[in-house]
Amino acid sequence: MLLCGETVTLARRTGTGYALTVMEGASWFSRRGTERERAGEAVSGVTRVRIPERSLAAAPRAGDLLIRGEVSAMSGPGDLAGREYIRVTETGDRLRGFGRLRHWLASGV
Repeated sequence: MLLCGETVTLARRTGTGYALTVMEGASWFSRRGTERERAGEAVSGVTRVRIPERSLAAAPRAGDLLIRGEVSAMSGPGDLAGREYIRVTETGDRLRGFGRLRHWLASGV
């Protein structure tokens, strides 16, 4: 995969807090636009994070948080003020590709 120089941290809720997993070599792409709603137009967006198979320490799941950069400790999303992160809403296994293209895809807002 090209342009995969990002470090991301996967934060998964546990019974007592969050388990953090740092992964390197990811791609982080955000897209913003407008959507028509009953009340008019609203800004919306989606972020897609691709994590190469070689860097995958834990597969993302819906509800996990993916944070751009390395995070060593957190007690909740409030600790992420000023950081770029998403709550994962969709995941995809793209491991059927060839060589550098094999990856996991996580999307969220």
